[in-house]
Amino acid sequence: MRIHILCEESDHIKEELKQGHVTFDDQAEYLLIKRENNYLVLRNEMIALTDLIYVESLGHELILHTKNGDHSLRMPLYEISRLLNTDFLRISKSVIIRKDQIIHAKAYFSSKFQLTMSNGDHVDVTRTYYYQFKETFGL
Repeated sequence: MRIHILCEESDHIKEELKQGHVTFDDQAEYLLIKRENNYLVLRNEMIALTDLIYVESLGHELILHTKNGDHSLRMPLYEISRLLNTDFLRISKSVIIRKDQIIHAKAYFSSKFQLTMSNGDHVDVTRTYYYQFKETFGL
């Protein structure tokens, strides 16, 4: 069997797999990813969750806004939300933010907040997620 594996070179899993007659190939049909709560894997690239600022859904496409630029992929927002840890919070139907990347929050009368993220982008907390946002931050 040929697989592509994404993990640290020093990880013991590679040695164990070699003993089971597995060969490694970057073009293999199967991709093995070590489950960690610190990374997302996007097109064979590992993105550290600490680099992620927020994720937004635009139609059928997701934009991952990171400290190193934007990445896009075709995936529903609910699927990527399963991969994120408790450092993230959904604030609307189309946006999930990393909580520690909020620079400023401005309240509006219509049960909304506008957030300024660390990259300067503005995102809105919609009414549906307003009370969850307030509870999370103790507002």
